[in-house]
Amino acid sequence: PGSGYTSVTHSALFDPHQSSPVGQDSTIDLQVTGVGGIPADGVEAVVLNVSVTMSSAYGWLVAYPAGEERPLASNLNFGSDRPVSNLVIAKVGEGGMVSLYNSRGSTHLVVDVQGWFTPDAGYTSVTQSRLLDTRQSSAVGRNSTIDLQVTGVGGIPAEGVEAVAINVIAVRPSADGSVTAYSTGGGGSSITSFRTQRRRTLAKMMIVEVGEGGMVSLYNSRGSTHLVVDVQGWFGSGPTDPEEDGYGWSFVPQQVLLAPGGSTTVRLVQTDQGGEETGAELPSGVGFVADGSATSAVLTSVGGDLVSVVAGAGIGSVMVA
Repeated sequence: PGSGYTSVTHSALFDPHQSSPVGQDSTIDLQVTGVGGIPADGVEAVVLNVSVTMSSAYGWLVAYPAGEERPLASNLNFGSDRPVSNLVIAKVGEGGMVSLYNSRGSTHLVVDVQGWFTPDAGYTSVTQSRLLDTRQSSAVGRNSTIDLQVTGVGGIPAEGVEAVAINVIAVRPSADGSVTAYSTGGGGSSITSFRTQRRRTLAKMMIVEVGEGGMVSLYNSRGSTHLVVDVQGWFGSGPTDPEEDGYGWSFVPQQVLLAPGGSTTVRLVQTDQGGEETGAELPSGVGFVADGSATSAVLTSVGGDLVSVVAGAGIGSVMVA
């Protein structure tokens, strides 16, 4: 972390001895600004150590910005009455709060704050997004490596990304071993890993430098294991000015004919200096400012490189260039 990160003396934000356990399929909203050495304003994200204790069943915990829809993600996976903890870089939501969701059984939570990021810290939080789940394909075998695309997906820009904060989950490995994450191509200066245990699902938050092709590599040492990866945010300067580096965006097609109130879908394509598509994507829900009357057209990204175009009343032709 750069100068925009401030560490604090570890302070408990949530104490199980002063509260009831969090029930099954339940969410609590935790105040993280204006407490524990964290200022009330100007906080992009907080670094939390979240622990689960005295859980009554196997389950998982999700941390996400208060006021936003709960993402398909997981920060901790725990078993019955087996304490477990993990670091979380949590984006701050409404009212300076972070929501914590417990999936199954009941469990006590211990939450300690370790530090916080300002909006100009060089770190950008994203609502957690799942980048990998090998349970949908096949497990990662012994002494095997997979390369994972982490730029241009999941709310992460296609360029200007130096490192990503990811939560890596090893799901019920067949043997004790370790999972290691590193920059694809070996050009990074750091390698991070965590030990895995046979038939036990464990998670680890990692900050990994981005390597060749915008990818990170994940290595499994022993046995076979499924891997699940959720992204929490990214470090870097972000996309540069397209006019300075030759990158640009364009709609395909650039002109569509619509009846009043009609709708269609177009592609929003990023190209590099050579005019080749980069494969960059936009998260769902990004809006665009229409040139002209506010009712001329409504453009909204719907995921991937697709943009929904809805014509206003009296519009027969929409130029989306």
